[in-house]
This record gives sequence, C-alpha cells and structure tokens, in this order.
Amino acid sequence: MSRAHVVVVWIVLVALNHQCLADVEVVSNVPAQPFKAQVKRVVAALDFLGEALTPDEQTAMDVAMNEEDELLAVQKLQELLDRRVLISVNINPESRVKVARGEAPALLNQQGWSVFLIKVHNEGGVTARLSASSPNSAPVYKPSTGNPAPRTTVRPLDVPDRWLDLEMFDKQPLVQQLSGLLV
Repeated sequence: MSRAHVVVVWIVLVALNHQCLADVEVVSNVPAQPFKAQVKRVVAALDFLGEALTPDEQTAMDVAMNEEDELLAVQKLQELLDRRVLISVNINPESRVKVARGEAPALLNQQGWSVFLIKVHNEGGVTARLSASSPNSAPVYKPSTGNPAPRTTVRPLDVPDRWLDLEMFDKQPLVQQLSGLLV
C-alpha cells in the first residue's frame, strides 16, 4: 500500500466526541536517553510522511534536546509532541488498557492522508504490536480466488460505510512492537 493511499495512525472511537477532549498526560520519571532517541525516530518518521515539524517546533525540540535538566527536557518534548496526539493509550501494570482523546484535531483529508500520533503510557512494559481497527476501514472488495461461485463477503450495503484506509506506520525508523519503555 503506497503512502498516497494511507491514512496514518487513525483510531475511530465512536463513543468519543469533542466534549471528551482531554489533556494528554505528561508522564513523569521517564528515562531521558531512550525517550530522546525515540523522539528523534518519531520526528524522522513525521518528516518521511510529509508532516515535518514546523520551524518553531523544531527550535523548541532543539532547545528541549539540549536541556541539562533531564526531567524538564522530557516534559518539554512530551508537551511538544502531545499537540499531535489524537489518541492517548494507558496500559497499566496489569496490562489493562484505557484510551483518551488527545489534543490533535480529528480532521481527515479526502483523497489524501492524515498523520496523527498515538501516545502510549506503558506502565505494564508491554512489547506487543500496537494496532488500530475500525469498522469504517473494512475492505470494500475482495480479490478473486478463481472460484466460479464465490461466497459474498462484502455486501453492497456495507460499502458506503467503508470510507477509511487505516494503517499504522511502523516502518523504519520506527518498529512494529512497543518498546516496553514507559512512554
């Protein structure tokens, strides 16, 4: 699937609406070195996807990266990226998952793609693959199997509700699994 046909990192949560907007939590006690390395990978991925940091954001990131106080540096970097977070996921130590709406405006581009971040507060140290799904991203057609009497798997009635192409960007410089780190 090409970049031009992808809506990157979009989770549709029917139960949430604009009244449910919550401030994304700034996670404390995050080790600075691995967090800064991950921020660099996220910024490189954003650049690759055509959503590079603005000059002001880049300046703020450079200042935060060079901050001597590691706790303050991590806080500033989280606050910078939190503006692009659509969904905030909290995985508690028992691996229970809570999801909250982030600060990013939930706007899609017709005939294009939208890039959003998902912030994961991983208290459980989970290293599984993060995935997203939506009934609106189900296939609108099924490729032929050559069967002369194929089973109908996509009903014409379903097609109008399938308008979303959903994909998690987990290619280089990112990875497919969660790191197990706190954020």
